[in-house]
Amino acid sequence: MKMWKSDVIENFISEHKNSDKVLERITIFETVRDFLYQINWANTPEKLLELKEWYCASKHRLLQSVYNKLWYETKLCFIPFSFDMIYLPDYLKDWWYSNKKWYHVFLKMNIDWNWIDIDATFNSELKNFYVVNENRDWISSQRIICDYDNVYIPNSSDEEREVKKLLSDSDGMTNEDYERIEKFNDWVRTLKQ
Repeated sequence: MKMWKSDVIENFISEHKNSDKVLERITIFETVRDFLYQINWANTPEKLLELKEWYCASKHRLLQSVYNKLWYETKLCFIPFSFDMIYLPDYLKDWWYSNKKWYHVFLKMNIDWNWIDIDATFNSELKNFYVVNENRDWISSQRIICDYDNVYIPNSSDEEREVKKLLSDSDGMTNEDYERIEKFNDWVRTLKQ
């Protein structure tokens, strides 16, 4: 699994430190959740934290690194996904590549010996379109952005690569696909204004 630089994680944790551990978990979650959802390929924590534009995998990798550093046990989870599985406004449905296979990433976290689902994918401005987890009790699971039957929890980088190959058509991306992603990203940015 990709490791984040320790100083980046330490700085992030120090910005959200709280003696109330539940409040600390919530504040960390809400901060990451409210980073603007953007499908991008910025691959360093420094760049992502500078942009504050993240997608499901990068948000949950950051949460996993932070929570693990705070001594919580977590698991990165992969499920089959396509954008036709979630609500999209009509004017975006026609161009989104719903026939492409992709995967969604979320986190399982052990709280008081109970594994709960954590999904910080979509920022608050998207709540009229997608599942946005705004209020939670930190005892029960959150809603995941789409329904799923199978969950894949890789235990190594090699297993993660295999899961990604199984669940994704990303190697077959075309210029048109990248243009569609940029159009989607532009639409999301308008909601943040």
